[in-house]
Amino acid sequence: MQTKFSRVINFLYGPYFKVVGFFYRIFTTNRARVERLKANQTFSAILKGFTVLVLVGWILIWMFASDHDRTRLVEEVRQSIGVSIPQATPTERGEASQ
Repeated sequence: MQTKFSRVINFLYGPYFKVVGFFYRIFTTNRARVERLKANQTFSAILKGFTVLVLVGWILIWMFASDHDRTRLVEEVRQSIGVSIPQATPTERGEASQ
């Protein structure tokens, strides 16, 4: 039989621990699945090759983009990951005002 204190604790925190347990079980299941896939040499080589191809693709896009497009690309990436860097004023950039 539970004491009154343990019933109150179970009422207040029981749902929280059930949700945490649910997500923990999903995490461990997915982690085990990823480890099994990484252990497969063929899949691991394909995944590494795909990663390198994506990286080379982005480097080529960066190299052949104009300066305006590079700036826009950098701003889009910063916005997508939530990084906000204040823009420098023309004086701080060393541009002469006309």
